[in-house]
Amino acid sequence: MELIGRFGWLLQAAVIFLVVIALNLVINKILKGKISKGGRHYFLADTVNALRKPLYNLIIFYCIVYITRLVVLNLLDYHFGGIESKLIQLGSLSMVFWFTMRLHKNLMLRFIERASGEVQVVRNIKVIGKMLQILISVLFILIALDTLEVKLGALLAFGGVGGIAIGFAARDVVANFFGGFMLYITNPFSEGEFVDSPDKNIQGTVEHIGWYQTRIMQLNMEPIYVPNSVFSKIVIVNSNRRTNRCIKTTVGVRYDDFKVLGDIVTDIRQYIFNHKDIDQNLKPYVFFNNYNDSSLDILIYCYTITKDKYEYFSIQEKLLIEVGDIIAQHGAEIAYPTTTLDIPNKSVFSK
Repeated sequence: MELIGRFGWLLQAAVIFLVVIALNLVINKILKGKISKGGRHYFLADTVNALRKPLYNLIIFYCIVYITRLVVLNLLDYHFGGIESKLIQLGSLSMVFWFTMRLHKNLMLRFIERASGEVQVVRNIKVIGKMLQILISVLFILIALDTLEVKLGALLAFGGVGGIAIGFAARDVVANFFGGFMLYITNPFSEGEFVDSPDKNIQGTVEHIGWYQTRIMQLNMEPIYVPNSVFSKIVIVNSNRRTNRCIKTTVGVRYDDFKVLGDIVTDIRQYIFNHKDIDQNLKPYVFFNNYNDSSLDILIYCYTITKDKYEYFSIQEKLLIEVGDIIAQHGAEIAYPTTTLDIPNKSVFSK
């Protein structure tokens, strides 16, 4: 009995541990019920789903703190005093913060889903969501400092003394933060769009726009991470927002085919003007425009209706083949570089 009395705290700790495990199993069973599956009451479902993990961990945290107090008290004869209270307050605050951020994420995803793919609405939801994240984080930091009894006045005074040094060190962070904010406001590109910068070696698909940096997957499938402040200093070409794709090419025929050149140009022009995949609202151009060294050049300049790259190359391929056929129909040939040597009849060996 004396042995049980001396080590009864171990039994107490074991019982508490088993009770916590059983409680978590019960809570898990309840929260995984129908209410967590959603339905019409999506807000309640998102709240329950956001609560699940923080609640589990909060119970485990309380268990660890209590068992630790038993061990320290019985083995070291040391009382935590106010430390235990602070730990419980900070742990509870952390779990509430975790729950709030999870709920925020669930609701943002829900709102984006209900936006039905409307780009402007989705972008506005993301901007508001990012701003709410910042406000929630700042609020919880202030509550945590107050819990730790940190005097904000003294902290601000210290900030006044060291603010210049800290501000100098963090200027890039601030610049990138506001750069990310301006990306959301001005919206020069969105995730999933292909961008190219003639100023920098940046070319690829935007995968993620963060507050500090943007991740772009290059054509060689290597990701690059671009600080957001860079985008305020460079030119960005957004290929996804083009209205049409341009076909611009020059086809040369031989000088020997000069007599049929006008007919060739007329037939090519007629073909382009009647092409169902060429945008006639953006007037096509087909003209003989240059006496080249070895060819008579015909300029073809037009726009496809499609913006899809694969369809564009398919249309361009068929167009170029048809132009070659038109040239052949007139008995002409496409020119290639040639050199003519004029050799006098008089022999160089004659006396």
